[in-house]
Amino acid sequence: MDVVASKSSGSRVYYTMTLQQQYTDGWKSKQSLSGDFVKSTPTKRFYTSTMTNGQYRIKLTAYSKAAKTKKIGTYYSKDFAVTRW
Repeated sequence: MDVVASKSSGSRVYYTMTLQQQYTDGWKSKQSLSGDFVKSTPTKRFYTSTMTNGQYRIKLTAYSKAAKTKKIGTYYSKDFAVTRW
C-alpha cells in the first residue's frame, strides 16, 4: 500500500508514519517509516503481505526538529479494512 502525506507550504517537517491495527484494547503499531519533507513525503510503502484481517489506519506524527523533540501534531487517515480470502 502506497502512502503520501502533503502540506500546502511552510518549512521542513520531520515525521514518523506508522501503520496501526485496531484491537479490542486500542490501536497497535505494526510498521513505521520516517523521514522529512517540505511539500510532500516521498511515496511510502507498507507491505500488505504482513497484514492480517482487521481494521487499519495510518498515523503521522510531525515534528519541527530533526531530533523529534518539538511535536507539531499527530494526524490519522481514515481507517480501512483488510480481508484475506
